[in-house]
Amino acid sequence: EAVPSSGPLRICFVRCSAAKERSERSGMFKRQWWRMSIDRKVQSFAAVIVFIILVSAGFAMFTMSYSLRDYGQLLDENRACQSFMEAMEDEGNAFAGYVSAGTETARDTLEKAIHRTERSIDALPFNYDTIGAERYARTWNIKNAYQQYAAFRDEMLVGSMNRTGFLKHLNEYNQREAYLEQYSRRLLQLTVEAGSTAYTEKLPLFRVLPFIFINFTLIMLVIVVEMGNVMKESIAKPVRELSQEAQRDYT
Repeated sequence: EAVPSSGPLRICFVRCSAAKERSERSGMFKRQWWRMSIDRKVQSFAAVIVFIILVSAGFAMFTMSYSLRDYGQLLDENRACQSFMEAMEDEGNAFAGYVSAGTETARDTLEKAIHRTERSIDALPFNYDTIGAERYARTWNIKNAYQQYAAFRDEMLVGSMNRTGFLKHLNEYNQREAYLEQYSRRLLQLTVEAGSTAYTEKLPLFRVLPFIFINFTLIMLVIVVEMGNVMKESIAKPVRELSQEAQRDYT
């Protein structure tokens, strides 16, 4: 069949050809459907229902995972910052207790507090691509300052200096500890701000998600209803007609 060369006629020809192909495919599907046995039809209907349920569940899980993925990470980062702040406070209290008491029990408490602080520092997020330049710089400050602080603290714990020298070092120790607490508070503030920014960026999507889910559910319901109508036409109606024909033959 010749294809028109002019613009409008060519567009009309292409559309008509596409409609004809769709009609032929639809007729082929209907012929194949009517040739299927009742068992195959019931199995096909059940498979469609199971597919719709799985797709709906997968879509719901995807939306929940996408919504909560970043928040779970931010909550973990907030918890890591808070753990470091608490560990530093406990270490400062343990150090003060050891300085005042000087007992083995106080020393063991201090050692445990030091180990907890070291673990909390190692748990701080320290990936430049994930946390950004400002949080990375603040975390680097904390790690670097704590190394200097720990060296200064261990020097005081050796016990080789006199009382005057110890008191002088104690003032500097308190200053270093205060700096670390300031760094940790600033890091926590930056982490909270990052969470707020992430929420603001996703807020438009959160507003649209319920409508997307409702439309998706309606589409699935329409498919189920249409499949039910097809099953009704292809199974129930022929059976009913055969029953009526049998009754007429009997009478």
